[in-house]
Amino acid sequence: MQFNSHRISAWVAWLLVVTVACAGQSQGQGNGEPLTREQDKLARDFIRGRTSASEEAKGALRLKMKAEVDRLKLPPARTFEEAEGLAKLVDTRNNIDATWVTGARDPVARAVAVEALAVYGEMLLGEDVSPQSKVNCMAMLAELDEAGVNGAMPPTPSEKALSVLYRYAKNDQAPIYLRAIALHGVNRHIGRWWPTDKWPDRTKQAIEKTMGDIVDSEPASPLELHAHAWLVRRAYDCLKTMESPIGANSALNRLADPKALPSLRLAALEYLSRLDTSGFPEDKKSLHLIGLAHFTRSQLVNWYEKED
Repeated sequence: MQFNSHRISAWVAWLLVVTVACAGQSQGQGNGEPLTREQDKLARDFIRGRTSASEEAKGALRLKMKAEVDRLKLPPARTFEEAEGLAKLVDTRNNIDATWVTGARDPVARAVAVEALAVYGEMLLGEDVSPQSKVNCMAMLAELDEAGVNGAMPPTPSEKALSVLYRYAKNDQAPIYLRAIALHGVNRHIGRWWPTDKWPDRTKQAIEKTMGDIVDSEPASPLELHAHAWLVRRAYDCLKTMESPIGANSALNRLADPKALPSLRLAALEYLSRLDTSGFPEDKKSLHLIGLAHFTRSQLVNWYEKED
């Protein structure tokens, strides 16, 4: 059998065109495809409950969320004007939440928006952008809720965001300021789900161990003293929410240490106040009382010196 080479060439060319077109179509949404005016309007109508939850509306909303996250992307400031732009990122983040999350009137649209924000937020954290961009992105993920308050039910934090938050929280190579913000978000999830059976025991044990490792850690250098204290305080908050005794020893030692930062000693005290200390060994009970007495005295002295 003989084949017509011209027909084969034409067929191969057609196949390449179709393949490229299909690949471009599958990658279109969220991968560089510009948002049209029609898609922008459709996304706004969807979030306001003015149109049905069609696949077209969902796709437009995802594209819009990518555009919104892109507004948080700014390089490090080199001029005063650029520094002012970075300072306004907080307003940008708040606007995203007010318009597309808490301001959503369609619960399906809110779920689509939240999932897209979590996906594109995670991408932003891996890009070469300013620290302020990453801080605001992490703060957005930490406060991202799939559903708001419903009667007596608290908000439902985004499950998609939790994986990002927890990964950063336990990564000791990540910047401390990002880890601390991530811990704030993890604590919101703990407050919502710890009393329930949503998480298996192994997941709870892993989270508990992560918090224990953080409160047992020390700053890598004197320059990280205050930043590390912020991180440890957030970990104590998580343990306090769990009412887990795993960090009790470190909290007792910090409370009794007159050289420890006052904010860190206060965080340790607040954490210990949530634990049942009646079962502590006698030496730990004594350390608790001594630490409490020393901390109270130091705070009273500081107050007196400021007032005098």
